Amino acid sequence: MHHLYRALLKLQFGDTDLRIGRQRIAWGTSRFWSPLDLLNPFSPVALEREERLGVDAILVEHKFGPVSRLAAVVAPSRFSGENSRALQWHDNARGVDYSFTGGRFRGNDVIGIDVIGQIGQAGVRAELTRVHPREGKAFGRYVVGIDYAFANTLTLSAEFYRDGSGAGSTAAYDFVTLAAGARQTLARRYLGLHAGYEITPLLKLNTDIVLNLDDRSRFVAPSLTYSIRTNLDGSIGVRWFGGAAGSEYARPPNAAYLSLQWFF
Repeated sequence: MHHLYRALLKLQFGDTDLRIGRQRIAWGTSRFWSPLDLLNPFSPVALEREERLGVDAILVEHKFGPVSRLAAVVAPSRFSGENSRALQWHDNARGVDYSFTGGRFRGNDVIGIDVIGQIGQAGVRAELTRVHPREGKAFGRYVVGIDYAFANTLTLSAEFYRDGSGAGSTAAYDFVTLAAGARQTLARRYLGLHAGYEITPLLKLNTDIVLNLDDRSRFVAPSLTYSIRTNLDGSIGVRWFGGAAGSEYARPPNAAYLSLQWFF
């Protein structure tokens, strides 16, 4: 028996692209949390956060210039049973990339904006969404972030995230929904930190820290990556979780891992 894991059909008509099948639709620009990346939601404490499964969807994208484009997507929902439908306009003005997004995701009406630019030598970005669920009150989500690269190869990033739909206390946490992937966080306020440093051109140290500012639980993940040879990388790392009983990051187990990645 054979199972088809991923298939994609891409057609191009001048400046218009049509893609049908499982695909990565990367809306949003943030590292840890992305209020706009609703089609491919990811957990900030996932082991391989860069690996996205993609979504089964129909995407039509028309380019109006080197940067400006209009995209329309229809995708079935794994959670609510309703199709997601959305439009996004992306453009650049005076060195600032921005996008406007609007649509219905898993039965919720969402409008949002994201911007990414530079202040001095630092890169800055922000995402903001307003969500109108079928039931209950409307709420907002936003994230602001900054990145800075030093001449000695040290790179630092920080993000602050606020989720208006998060629980006000640990007693109201919905761990079942979190485990199902329908939510990526449980509380309202978070801080994400990243540091990367090239010890040698072949050896790099990375550390990610995620802090739940409401219940004060935490996640720390240092790792070392070594380029064994061309197109072959090896990584070793640990994942530490901590917090008071009942807090978000007190439940997952600590772990160590070793991985190999071959690019071809």
